[in-house]
Amino acid sequence: MWFIVKIVKNSDEVTIENDFDNFEACWGKYSEYLKSPYSVENAFLRIRSANSETEAIEGIKAKRREDKEIAIKEKGSPDRVIKEWAKVYGIDMNKAAEFTTENFREGKPKNEWASETSQKLKEIDYKSLEGKVVQHIIKEPEYAQVDYRRVISTNNGTIRKIESYKLKSVNGRWLIDEVEVREAEEEIGGAEE
Repeated sequence: MWFIVKIVKNSDEVTIENDFDNFEACWGKYSEYLKSPYSVENAFLRIRSANSETEAIEGIKAKRREDKEIAIKEKGSPDRVIKEWAKVYGIDMNKAAEFTTENFREGKPKNEWASETSQKLKEIDYKSLEGKVVQHIIKEPEYAQVDYRRVISTNNGTIRKIESYKLKSVNGRWLIDEVEVREAEEEIGGAEE
């Protein structure tokens, strides 16, 4: 059997909209929905093959759980953490502090570290111009290293550097634990901030 399944956004609610004996009939009805101004407020439709309504609903729920797990893993990957960190560093240091361990902050509370670092960056007129993840290595289940090539501007001019971040997995979340900064000679090319 084939089913058109309604999935409520931001919810685990899944219901059967229509059922069919064959794919062609199901696809025909689904295509009508796609071509018409039909709309389900705060929901969307999917096609599913299954032996019963219960199996169709459980199959959709399982697929949604799997998709959410993949999204969470990708969002929380070490290189994603560094990309998000790079977006806020020098702009919103309170948000930047959320990506760090206490070790990285030298034992300081997040708000104190954010305030002090923000002041130091203002004094040198810090601006991030471009950046790109150039290497990502997971050394152990709880540690990873990400190299980030960055171009910054300060009151001393434009500086190209490579920031080697050591990240630590804390309660299933990657956080910046250490950073080593060195000069980079070459252009970044194809930058992604």
